[in-house]
This record gives sequence, structure tokens and C-alpha cells, in this order.
Amino acid sequence: CYLLWESPVSFADAQGICRFPGGDLVSIASVDEQDVLNNLFVTNSWIGLVSDGLNWSWTDGQPVNFTYWAPDAPSDPANERCVEMLK
Repeated sequence: CYLLWESPVSFADAQGICRFPGGDLVSIASVDEQDVLNNLFVTNSWIGLVSDGLNWSWTDGQPVNFTYWAPDAPSDPANERCVEMLK
């Protein structure tokens, strides 16, 4: 189940909105799922991929076995802490 929130919000607010009813920001496990989400999203959207400055992890605890970065991304991996899926 996916919840599309149409108002712009910060990463922390997006995570709170998803967690309030018991969910979490989306974790993406395959190119097929990436394609489905890309077709659903109408604007840039937060996903549940976060960094501690060294390692990436999904906020729902799923293993990070798939990433689909834009060219030259992340541009500053030591300082970027959350990921937005670009539309």
C-alpha cells in the first residue's frame, strides 16, 4: 500500500506521516518496484533510504540490496542523510 501526500513536507514530517498509521517510508527492492513508483509519483518524493554518514539503510529495517541513483548521486555522501526520489 502506498500513501501519496500531495503537500510538500520535510523528510522528518514525511516519515512521521507514514509512521502514524503504522507504516514507513517506502523501501525499494528492485528495478520493477522502482518503475511502479516512478509511474505513481507526480513530483519528487521522499523514500526511506537514510545514511549515518558512512552506511545507507532503509528506515523500515529492510536490507539495502538495491539502489538506483541518479547520475552523480549522492553528490555529497558524507553529508547527505536522506534520499528523495526525483521525478
